[in-house]
Amino acid sequence: MADNPLALVVGANRGIGLGVVRELVGRGCDVIATARAPEAATALRDLAAAHPGRVEVRALDMADAAGVDAFAASLAGRTLDSVLINAGVAGPAHRSANAATMEETGALMFVNAIAPIRLGRALLGSMRKDTGVLGFTSSVMGSVALNAGGHELYRASKAALNSLSRGLFAEMRGRNLTLLTLHPGWVRTDMGGSGAPVSVDESAAGMVTVLLGAAGSRRHLRGVGVHGHCHRLEPGGGGCAASGPGGRRGGLRRLARRRRHSANSSKDFKANLILQKPFASQNSATEL
Repeated sequence: MADNPLALVVGANRGIGLGVVRELVGRGCDVIATARAPEAATALRDLAAAHPGRVEVRALDMADAAGVDAFAASLAGRTLDSVLINAGVAGPAHRSANAATMEETGALMFVNAIAPIRLGRALLGSMRKDTGVLGFTSSVMGSVALNAGGHELYRASKAALNSLSRGLFAEMRGRNLTLLTLHPGWVRTDMGGSGAPVSVDESAAGMVTVLLGAAGSRRHLRGVGVHGHCHRLEPGGGGCAASGPGGRRGGLRRLARRRRHSANSSKDFKANLILQKPFASQNSATEL
């Protein structure tokens, strides 16, 4: 790989992850892209072949704890400018806490919340000093305030990721890095379904705009619309800039100002969200 900025995209074999890899390459980045089974990731391998030396395809199964740790260790000595941990699963088809088993709930939580944080934490030492950006693909479905029911196991896994990423940022203080918890929109993917209003290319372009544009902000930015605009994942508090300059007191002052306007801003926030429905079931999607 040349001396271009280096990005890592975890979960890049299809959908949003593949779109993000394509967008990053188009904007001049070299990319390390992971897939659970690279030999089956035909579109990703074709993209790598079309850009010799620009896309490095690696195997990574986020359900394999030892594999996650080994992958992070394998990147020692390399400097990452941007990281997007995008891998995730929908969970059991029944989507119900009443029907869930310990095994399937544990697998869902590990892949969607625990493994991403575990990997992100292990990669902190490989991030470029002062300008490195670590991003997680979450969802507004992880919002507690906007939870109208349905898909409760998937929602819980994304709520856990949101909480864990916030805790990780607290650990990152003093490292001068930026952390993103991203909402990609309701996207036409295998998970999002054919009725979703946002294309993969639109979502990927918005996410990459934020990912690259956040370099040097050294904050925790939470929630992003498909067109690269930052929104709160929780209306009335915990917004995109709540962790900016001024430390805890500055963040609390901003939070207090937001709460004074929360009654109206909550309605505006929900109206402005790109993702208005959860991912599709086999036959339909339910309104948030």
